[in-house]
Amino acid sequence: MENQIRLQSETKISQSLDFDLKNCDSAHFKANLPNKADPYSVDLEQIYIDNIDRATDSIMIENAYVTLNNGIHKALLRAANRINPATGKKIDIQIITNSLLSNDVPIIYASFYKKRKNLLTAGVKFYEFPYLQTLHSKVAVFDKRISIVGSFNLNRRASHFNVEDFVVLQDDEAALQILSYLEETRSDCVLVKEGYSDYSNISDKLKIKNFFNKIILLQILGQRL
Repeated sequence: MENQIRLQSETKISQSLDFDLKNCDSAHFKANLPNKADPYSVDLEQIYIDNIDRATDSIMIENAYVTLNNGIHKALLRAANRINPATGKKIDIQIITNSLLSNDVPIIYASFYKKRKNLLTAGVKFYEFPYLQTLHSKVAVFDKRISIVGSFNLNRRASHFNVEDFVVLQDDEAALQILSYLEETRSDCVLVKEGYSDYSNISDKLKIKNFFNKIILLQILGQRL
């Protein structure tokens, strides 16, 4: 409960994110418009995939609604199995998203529950936000230098139906500041292990809510999570 109160009241990290787009090495605004034939409309999903495919060191994502289109899912699997030629190590991939507790659309959590297992097996780390507040940011940093910030969720609606936008930043300082924010959020999250999240340290009130959420999802899915 103390962590929950602190999260509601503390804003130091968000206030410290202070970079001017004019001073960034490169900043490009992208949008998928209602009229896809409009010359200013771009394929945001493909931009995401391209940055995943170019990553050689690290990918860190914070996204509210993660169900992953096949394209992004396959790109993350490719990245998870790619070796950095400079270090001989696999790419460090971390995804921060809502838990069953914080997700305001629980069926979204359920729809991705099985699909994420092969990503976990490949070494992708998932962190879940275990509070009553809903995580709502959509941010990604690739190789600690390229950042994507905007409204784009990692799901089919964002790619094909919604009008979404984001800014692609190529700037080391901006990336470091965003990473500081992501690392702070991650410190308040639960690491998913072998498909399950350890909620043993959360309050009794949240444990009860989590229990009833699972019962509802069991009825929806007709199977054990």
